[in-house]
Amino acid sequence: MMQSYPPIPEMKLIGIISHQGTKDNGHYTAITKKGEEWTLYNGATTTHITTSHMHQTQAYILMYRKTSKIFINKRRLARTSLAQKEETERLTLPK
Repeated sequence: MMQSYPPIPEMKLIGIISHQGTKDNGHYTAITKKGEEWTLYNGATTTHITTSHMHQTQAYILMYRKTSKIFINKRRLARTSLAQKEETERLTLPK
């Protein structure tokens, strides 16, 4: 039987951490995205950069943000629906 996998959510790159140096000695930098601008944080220096500069970095960690909600927690949805139904019945029952 073929195993089915859940759909993969759409993700956007929002940050990069890179390391220059050796395993014993080096320096970390970070690049983050706000809106459409990318910013390099290097020690006390902050610089706006282009995507071509990003492609030249040696990424150590990539940070992503999920941009679409594909997964639905059915149990949570059922609890929410039941709670809403009970609240509606409580408010509409004659006293």
